[in-house]
Amino acid sequence: MNHEKRNSRTGNTPEIKTKKENTAKNPALFRLGVIGLSLFLAVNLITLIGTISDQNTIYHYEYSDMQWAMEDGDYPELISKVARNRVAGAQTSEDTSEFEAIADYYEAATLYHAYSAQGEEEKAALQLEKKQEAEKGILSREFLEAKERIDQIYQVTE
Repeated sequence: MNHEKRNSRTGNTPEIKTKKENTAKNPALFRLGVIGLSLFLAVNLITLIGTISDQNTIYHYEYSDMQWAMEDGDYPELISKVARNRVAGAQTSEDTSEFEAIADYYEAATLYHAYSAQGEEEKAALQLEKKQEAEKGILSREFLEAKERIDQIYQVTE
């Protein structure tokens, strides 16, 4: 008995392709495609790593950034910048220490005013203490003038 399979139409046995016959017709094009995909993936990986590292970077504000906020009388912005510096772990310098003091003073004055208006005397007293502590760091004329403006805004009397 003959165990070969025959094609029913032609009666011939089917040809078995060897490994060499199954390879791409143009190996140079295949290699070029692999190289192109590899480069594409490498560039995207580098971009992804850069994006992730930027997300973990915390920036801090310099003297001039805080100076602009204070000159504009934008004390809430000054509070925000000081808070960001504190979160970032930026070192307090002689240049920025008064900005921190005036930001703390403004925040305490604002909260003191709000708590006093609501009749929450204990919380108001705590903010008054914080305000007095911050006042110790306000030394120069420019910052003392800002303190006076804040006192006028909130009609702060001790």
